[in-house]
Amino acid sequence: MEKKLRIAVFGTGYWASLQVPSWIESGAEIVAVWNRTYEKAVAFANKFGIPNVYKTPEEVFEKAQFDIADIITDMDAHYPFVMMAAKYKKPVISQKPMSNKPEECLQMVDACEKSGVWFAMHENFRYRQSLHRVKDLLESGTIGKIFWAHIRMRSLTRSRLEGAPYLQTLDHSTIRNMGPHIFDVTRFFFGEAQTMYCPQTTTFPDYGTLDIALATMKMKSGALVQCELSTGLPPNIFISGEKGTLILDAGNNVIITRDGKEERLSAPKIVKPAYIPQESWEYHGGEGMLSIKSCIEDLSRAFIKNEPAKTNAKQYLSTMDLVFKAIKSCDDNKVYTLDY
Repeated sequence: MEKKLRIAVFGTGYWASLQVPSWIESGAEIVAVWNRTYEKAVAFANKFGIPNVYKTPEEVFEKAQFDIADIITDMDAHYPFVMMAAKYKKPVISQKPMSNKPEECLQMVDACEKSGVWFAMHENFRYRQSLHRVKDLLESGTIGKIFWAHIRMRSLTRSRLEGAPYLQTLDHSTIRNMGPHIFDVTRFFFGEAQTMYCPQTTTFPDYGTLDIALATMKMKSGALVQCELSTGLPPNIFISGEKGTLILDAGNNVIITRDGKEERLSAPKIVKPAYIPQESWEYHGGEGMLSIKSCIEDLSRAFIKNEPAKTNAKQYLSTMDLVFKAIKSCDDNKVYTLDY
Protein backbone atom coordinates (compact mmCIF):
# COMPACT_ATOMS: atom_id res chain seq x y z
CA MET A 1 0.00 0.00 0.00
CA GLU A 2 1.08 3.66 -0.50
CA LYS A 3 0.76 4.34 3.21
CA LYS A 4 1.37 2.01 6.13
CA LEU A 5 -1.94 2.14 7.92
CA ARG A 6 -2.15 1.86 11.69
CA ILE A 7 -5.02 -0.35 12.83
CA ALA A 8 -6.69 -0.68 16.23
CA VAL A 9 -8.46 -4.01 16.62
CA PHE A 10 -11.51 -4.59 18.79
CA GLY A 11 -12.07 -8.30 19.47
CA THR A 12 -9.67 -11.25 19.50
CA GLY A 13 -11.91 -14.15 18.49
CA TYR A 14 -11.76 -16.53 15.55
CA TRP A 15 -12.30 -13.97 12.78
CA ALA A 16 -9.83 -11.55 14.34
CA SER A 17 -7.23 -14.34 14.18
CA LEU A 18 -7.76 -14.39 10.41
CA GLN A 19 -8.19 -10.67 9.73
CA VAL A 20 -5.18 -9.49 11.72
CA PRO A 21 -2.60 -11.53 9.73
CA SER A 22 -4.40 -10.40 6.56
CA TRP A 23 -3.92 -6.78 7.63
CA ILE A 24 -0.25 -7.47 8.33
CA GLU A 25 0.22 -9.22 4.96
CA SER A 26 -1.39 -6.18 3.32
CA GLY A 27 1.30 -3.94 4.79
CA ALA A 28 -0.62 -2.47 7.71
CA GLU A 29 0.56 -2.24 11.32
CA ILE A 30 -1.67 -3.40 14.17
CA VAL A 31 -0.89 -0.87 16.91
CA ALA A 32 -3.57 -1.57 19.52
CA VAL A 33 -5.94 -4.31 20.62
CA TRP A 34 -8.85 -4.60 23.03
CA ASN A 35 -10.91 -7.60 24.09
CA ARG A 36 -13.55 -7.92 26.82
CA THR A 37 -11.30 -10.55 28.44
CA TYR A 38 -8.04 -8.71 29.03
CA GLU A 39 -5.93 -11.87 29.35
CA LYS A 40 -7.07 -13.01 25.90
CA ALA A 41 -6.10 -9.64 24.47
CA VAL A 42 -2.62 -9.96 26.00
CA ALA A 43 -2.16 -13.46 24.55
CA PHE A 44 -3.40 -12.23 21.15
CA ALA A 45 -1.01 -9.27 21.25
CA ASN A 46 1.91 -11.55 22.05
CA LYS A 47 1.01 -13.87 19.18
CA PHE A 48 0.80 -11.12 16.56
CA GLY A 49 3.33 -8.63 17.92
CA ILE A 50 0.83 -5.91 18.83
CA PRO A 51 2.54 -3.32 21.09
CA ASN A 52 -0.44 -1.92 22.99
CA VAL A 53 -3.21 -3.72 24.89
CA TYR A 54 -6.03 -1.76 26.50
CA LYS A 55 -8.52 -2.69 29.20
CA THR A 56 -11.43 -0.59 27.92
CA PRO A 57 -12.51 0.43 24.40
CA GLU A 58 -12.56 4.07 25.53
CA GLU A 59 -8.85 3.81 26.34
CA VAL A 60 -8.14 2.72 22.78
CA PHE A 61 -9.87 5.75 21.33
CA GLU A 62 -8.37 8.16 23.86
CA LYS A 63 -4.77 6.90 24.02
CA ALA A 64 -3.87 4.84 20.93
CA GLN A 65 -2.48 6.46 17.79
CA PHE A 66 -4.24 4.76 14.87
CA ASP A 67 -5.86 5.43 11.51
CA ILE A 68 -8.76 2.93 11.48
CA ALA A 69 -10.70 1.05 14.14
CA ASP A 70 -11.52 -2.49 12.99
CA ILE A 71 -14.51 -3.89 14.89
CA ILE A 72 -14.20 -7.71 14.81
CA THR A 73 -16.57 -8.52 17.65
CA ASP A 74 -19.91 -10.27 18.07
CA MET A 75 -22.84 -8.52 16.40
CA ASP A 76 -24.18 -6.92 19.58
CA ALA A 77 -20.98 -4.89 20.02
CA HIS A 78 -20.98 -3.38 16.52
CA TYR A 79 -23.44 -0.61 17.37
CA PRO A 80 -21.80 0.76 20.55
CA PHE A 81 -18.30 0.62 19.08
CA VAL A 82 -19.22 2.31 15.81
CA MET A 83 -21.06 5.00 17.77
CA MET A 84 -17.93 5.38 19.88
CA ALA A 85 -15.85 5.80 16.72
CA ALA A 86 -18.25 8.52 15.57
CA LYS A 87 -17.94 10.24 18.94
CA TYR A 88 -14.13 10.21 18.78
CA LYS A 89 -14.16 10.98 15.03
CA LYS A 90 -12.12 7.91 14.10
CA PRO A 91 -12.56 6.01 10.80
CA VAL A 92 -14.10 2.62 11.39
CA ILE A 93 -14.67 -0.77 9.74
CA SER A 94 -17.29 -3.14 11.13
CA GLN A 95 -17.72 -6.85 10.69
CA LYS A 96 -21.01 -7.97 9.14
CA PRO A 97 -23.86 -7.84 9.93
CA MET A 98 -24.04 -4.14 10.75
CA SER A 99 -26.60 -4.76 13.51
CA ASN A 100 -29.62 -6.95 14.21
CA LYS A 101 -31.84 -3.86 14.51
CA PRO A 102 -32.81 -1.62 11.55
CA GLU A 103 -32.88 1.51 13.69
CA GLU A 104 -29.34 0.90 14.91
CA CYS A 105 -28.07 0.55 11.35
CA LEU A 106 -29.56 3.93 10.47
CA GLN A 107 -28.20 5.55 13.63
CA MET A 108 -24.69 4.23 12.99
CA VAL A 109 -24.60 5.62 9.45
CA ASP A 110 -26.17 8.92 10.53
CA ALA A 111 -23.74 9.38 13.43
CA CYS A 112 -20.71 8.75 11.23
CA GLU A 113 -21.99 11.06 8.50
CA LYS A 114 -22.60 13.89 10.99
CA SER A 115 -19.12 13.41 12.47
CA GLY A 116 -17.47 13.19 9.05
CA VAL A 117 -16.26 9.67 9.87
CA TRP A 118 -15.31 7.20 7.12
CA PHE A 119 -17.37 4.04 7.83
CA ALA A 120 -17.12 0.79 5.88
CA MET A 121 -18.23 -2.82 6.26
CA HIS A 122 -15.93 -5.83 6.08
CA GLU A 123 -18.01 -7.77 3.53
CA ASN A 124 -15.49 -10.11 1.93
CA PHE A 125 -17.69 -12.55 -0.04
CA ARG A 126 -17.86 -10.32 -3.11
CA TYR A 127 -14.04 -10.35 -3.19
CA ARG A 128 -13.79 -14.06 -4.03
CA GLN A 129 -11.94 -14.48 -7.31
CA SER A 130 -14.62 -16.61 -8.93
CA LEU A 131 -17.37 -14.13 -8.05
CA HIS A 132 -15.32 -11.30 -9.57
CA ARG A 133 -14.93 -13.41 -12.69
CA VAL A 134 -18.71 -13.84 -12.90
CA LYS A 135 -19.20 -10.10 -12.36
CA ASP A 136 -16.75 -9.28 -15.17
CA LEU A 137 -18.51 -11.69 -17.53
CA LEU A 138 -21.91 -10.17 -16.75
CA GLU A 139 -20.64 -6.63 -17.22
CA SER A 140 -19.05 -7.52 -20.56
CA GLY A 141 -22.45 -8.69 -21.83
CA THR A 142 -21.42 -12.33 -22.22
CA ILE A 143 -24.99 -13.58 -21.78
CA GLY A 144 -26.79 -10.30 -22.45
CA LYS A 145 -29.68 -8.93 -20.40
CA ILE A 146 -30.33 -11.04 -17.30
CA PHE A 147 -33.74 -12.70 -17.02
CA TRP A 148 -33.39 -14.77 -13.86
CA ALA A 149 -30.81 -16.28 -11.54
CA HIS A 150 -30.41 -18.75 -8.70
CA ILE A 151 -27.69 -18.39 -6.06
CA ARG A 152 -27.14 -21.17 -3.54
CA MET A 153 -24.85 -20.88 -0.51
CA ARG A 154 -24.33 -23.17 2.45
CA SER A 155 -26.51 -22.73 5.50
CA LEU A 156 -25.82 -23.72 9.09
CA THR A 157 -24.73 -27.32 9.62
CA ARG A 158 -25.25 -29.17 12.89
CA SER A 159 -21.52 -29.00 13.63
CA ARG A 160 -21.56 -25.23 12.99
CA LEU A 161 -24.50 -24.81 15.35
CA GLU A 162 -22.85 -26.94 18.02
CA GLY A 163 -19.71 -24.84 17.76
CA ALA A 164 -21.58 -21.53 17.98
CA PRO A 165 -24.15 -21.67 20.80
CA TYR A 166 -25.39 -18.12 20.13
CA LEU A 167 -26.67 -19.25 16.71
CA GLN A 168 -28.79 -21.95 18.37
CA THR A 169 -31.03 -19.36 20.00
CA LEU A 170 -30.77 -16.54 17.45
CA ASP A 171 -34.05 -16.01 15.65
CA HIS A 172 -33.81 -16.44 11.86
CA SER A 173 -30.20 -17.51 12.41
CA THR A 174 -29.30 -18.43 8.83
CA ILE A 175 -30.65 -15.17 7.41
CA ARG A 176 -28.92 -13.11 10.07
CA ASN A 177 -25.66 -15.07 9.66
CA MET A 178 -25.42 -15.71 5.90
CA GLY A 179 -28.05 -13.31 4.56
CA PRO A 180 -25.68 -10.32 4.46
CA HIS A 181 -23.26 -12.35 2.30
CA ILE A 182 -25.72 -13.76 -0.22
CA PHE A 183 -27.70 -10.53 -0.53
CA ASP A 184 -24.56 -8.44 -0.97
CA VAL A 185 -23.43 -10.78 -3.76
CA THR A 186 -26.88 -10.44 -5.34
CA ARG A 187 -26.59 -6.65 -5.32
CA PHE A 188 -23.00 -6.90 -6.60
CA PHE A 189 -24.21 -8.88 -9.62
CA PHE A 190 -27.65 -7.47 -10.37
CA GLY A 191 -28.07 -4.09 -8.68
CA GLU A 192 -30.87 -3.19 -6.29
CA ALA A 193 -33.94 -5.23 -5.45
CA GLN A 194 -37.52 -4.06 -5.62
CA THR A 195 -39.37 -6.76 -3.66
CA MET A 196 -38.57 -9.60 -1.25
CA TYR A 197 -40.38 -12.82 -0.33
CA CYS A 198 -38.57 -15.30 1.92
CA PRO A 199 -40.12 -18.43 3.49
CA GLN A 200 -37.85 -20.24 5.94
CA THR A 201 -37.89 -23.56 7.76
CA THR A 202 -35.80 -25.74 10.08
CA THR A 203 -34.07 -29.08 9.62
CA PHE A 204 -33.02 -29.10 13.28
CA PRO A 205 -36.27 -29.37 15.29
CA ASP A 206 -34.29 -29.96 18.48
CA TYR A 207 -32.77 -26.48 18.12
CA GLY A 208 -35.76 -24.87 16.40
CA THR A 209 -33.55 -22.41 14.56
CA LEU A 210 -34.57 -21.50 11.00
CA ASP A 211 -31.61 -22.82 9.01
CA ILE A 212 -33.17 -23.02 5.52
CA ALA A 213 -34.22 -19.93 3.56
CA LEU A 214 -35.48 -19.38 0.00
CA ALA A 215 -35.51 -15.67 -0.81
CA THR A 216 -37.11 -14.55 -4.08
CA MET A 217 -36.44 -11.01 -5.27
CA LYS A 218 -37.70 -8.95 -8.16
CA MET A 219 -34.81 -6.69 -9.10
CA LYS A 220 -35.25 -3.13 -10.33
CA SER A 221 -33.71 -4.31 -13.61
CA GLY A 222 -36.67 -6.67 -14.04
CA ALA A 223 -34.68 -9.84 -13.34
CA LEU A 224 -35.92 -12.47 -10.90
CA VAL A 225 -33.36 -13.80 -8.42
CA GLN A 226 -33.76 -16.64 -5.94
CA CYS A 227 -31.24 -16.89 -3.11
CA GLU A 228 -31.09 -20.27 -1.39
CA LEU A 229 -29.41 -20.90 1.95
CA SER A 230 -29.46 -24.66 2.51
CA THR A 231 -27.53 -27.78 3.46
CA GLY A 232 -27.01 -31.01 1.54
CA LEU A 233 -26.29 -29.44 -1.85
CA PRO A 234 -23.07 -27.72 -2.91
CA PRO A 235 -22.88 -23.95 -3.56
CA ASN A 236 -23.87 -23.06 -7.09
CA ILE A 237 -24.84 -20.05 -9.21
CA PHE A 238 -27.04 -20.24 -12.33
CA ILE A 239 -27.77 -17.13 -14.41
CA SER A 240 -30.02 -16.99 -17.49
CA GLY A 241 -29.74 -14.16 -19.99
CA GLU A 242 -30.99 -13.27 -23.46
CA LYS A 243 -27.83 -14.68 -25.11
CA GLY A 244 -27.38 -17.83 -23.00
CA THR A 245 -26.65 -19.13 -19.52
CA LEU A 246 -23.78 -18.99 -17.05
CA ILE A 247 -23.07 -21.47 -14.26
CA LEU A 248 -20.54 -21.19 -11.45
CA ASP A 249 -20.25 -24.71 -10.07
CA ALA A 250 -19.14 -25.90 -6.63
CA GLY A 251 -15.55 -26.22 -7.88
CA ASN A 252 -15.55 -22.57 -9.03
CA ASN A 253 -15.53 -23.53 -12.70
CA VAL A 254 -17.59 -21.32 -15.03
CA ILE A 255 -19.73 -22.92 -17.76
CA ILE A 256 -21.15 -20.59 -20.41
CA THR A 257 -23.71 -21.89 -22.90
CA ARG A 258 -24.58 -19.83 -26.00
CA ASP A 259 -26.16 -20.93 -29.27
CA GLY A 260 -26.02 -24.55 -28.14
CA LYS A 261 -22.25 -24.37 -27.57
CA GLU A 262 -20.63 -24.80 -24.15
CA GLU A 263 -17.50 -22.94 -23.04
CA ARG A 264 -15.78 -23.98 -19.83
CA LEU A 265 -13.47 -21.71 -17.82
CA SER A 266 -11.48 -23.64 -15.24
CA ALA A 267 -11.35 -22.44 -11.64
CA PRO A 268 -8.53 -20.05 -10.77
CA LYS A 269 -5.45 -21.83 -9.43
CA ILE A 270 -4.73 -20.70 -5.90
CA VAL A 271 -2.06 -21.61 -3.36
CA LYS A 272 -2.41 -21.37 0.41
CA PRO A 273 -0.12 -18.67 1.82
CA ALA A 274 1.70 -19.43 5.06
CA TYR A 275 -0.27 -16.94 7.17
CA ILE A 276 -3.59 -18.80 6.69
CA PRO A 277 -4.10 -21.86 8.95
CA GLN A 278 -4.62 -25.12 7.07
CA GLU A 279 -7.79 -25.89 9.05
CA SER A 280 -9.39 -22.59 8.05
CA TRP A 281 -8.29 -23.02 4.43
CA GLU A 282 -9.99 -26.41 4.29
CA TYR A 283 -13.13 -25.41 6.18
CA HIS A 284 -13.90 -22.11 4.43
CA GLY A 285 -12.19 -22.80 1.11
CA GLY A 286 -9.16 -21.08 -0.33
CA GLU A 287 -11.09 -18.37 -2.13
CA GLY A 288 -12.95 -17.51 1.04
CA MET A 289 -9.75 -17.10 2.99
CA LEU A 290 -7.97 -15.08 0.30
CA SER A 291 -10.99 -12.79 -0.01
CA ILE A 292 -10.31 -11.40 3.47
CA LYS A 293 -7.01 -9.88 2.34
CA SER A 294 -8.52 -8.71 -0.97
CA CYS A 295 -11.31 -6.95 0.92
CA ILE A 296 -8.87 -5.34 3.34
CA GLU A 297 -6.65 -4.10 0.51
CA ASP A 298 -9.61 -2.55 -1.31
CA LEU A 299 -10.83 -0.88 1.88
CA SER A 300 -7.31 0.45 2.46
CA ARG A 301 -7.10 1.91 -1.06
CA ALA A 302 -10.42 3.69 -0.64
CA PHE A 303 -9.42 5.08 2.76
CA ILE A 304 -6.04 6.35 1.55
CA LYS A 305 -7.73 8.05 -1.41
CA ASN A 306 -10.38 9.49 0.92
CA GLU A 307 -13.10 7.78 -1.10
CA PRO A 308 -16.16 5.80 -0.01
CA ALA A 309 -15.41 2.08 0.05
CA LYS A 310 -17.32 -0.21 -2.32
CA THR A 311 -18.86 -1.65 0.85
CA ASN A 312 -19.34 1.71 2.55
CA ALA A 313 -21.90 1.58 5.31
CA LYS A 314 -24.43 3.91 3.67
CA GLN A 315 -24.83 1.72 0.59
CA TYR A 316 -24.70 -1.39 2.81
CA LEU A 317 -28.00 -0.28 4.31
CA SER A 318 -29.54 -1.81 1.17
CA THR A 319 -28.02 -5.20 2.04
CA MET A 320 -29.29 -4.97 5.61
CA ASP A 321 -32.72 -3.91 4.36
CA LEU A 322 -32.85 -7.18 2.40
CA VAL A 323 -31.98 -9.08 5.58
CA PHE A 324 -34.68 -7.35 7.62
CA LYS A 325 -37.31 -7.67 4.88
CA ALA A 326 -36.51 -11.39 4.54
CA ILE A 327 -37.17 -11.81 8.26
CA LYS A 328 -40.44 -9.85 8.09
CA SER A 329 -41.51 -11.80 5.01
CA CYS A 330 -41.01 -15.07 6.84
CA ASP A 331 -42.87 -13.89 9.93
CA ASP A 332 -45.80 -12.38 8.02
CA ASN A 333 -45.80 -14.58 4.89
CA LYS A 334 -45.91 -11.43 2.76
CA VAL A 335 -44.02 -9.85 -0.11
CA TYR A 336 -42.25 -6.66 1.00
CA THR A 337 -41.04 -3.67 -1.00
CA LEU A 338 -37.49 -2.56 -0.28
CA ASP A 339 -36.81 0.86 1.28
CA TYR A 340 -33.58 1.57 -0.61
